[in-house]
Amino acid sequence: GRGVSEGPTTMTTSLEVQNIFGVASGCAEYCDAHTVVTQVGNALRLYDANARTARFLAGAGTGISCFATSPANGGMLAYATKGPGAPAVHVHALADLTALGSLEECGASVGISALAFSRDGKLLALASTAPERRLLVVR
Repeated sequence: GRGVSEGPTTMTTSLEVQNIFGVASGCAEYCDAHTVVTQVGNALRLYDANARTARFLAGAGTGISCFATSPANGGMLAYATKGPGAPAVHVHALADLTALGSLEECGASVGISALAFSRDGKLLALASTAPERRLLVVR
């Protein structure tokens, strides 16, 4: 009959792999339209998918527990260090990876499990691990 289809209609989409590389943790975050940040050991890799090049930011301390990016203020990258001792948070400019500041006394005695910038980049939220299990917001 006219206008009647036989069976269900399926829609297919083709996906194409652009780049493949190893990562140390499950976290990956785009910091702009073509640059993805991943953790590799005690460093962060900023991979430019268009240019197929990578820049690295070596972490302070003995490891990186988490990171966050923000496009605000020209782009920022924050990461939290693992012990020994109390963790710290470091913030860098995305453009040239220069240090913008550090927070050594962040209220977490053991670790930081998550970081997140506010949309305007003026605030940074930190989630501490046990025993505190607190959410701290810093300017």
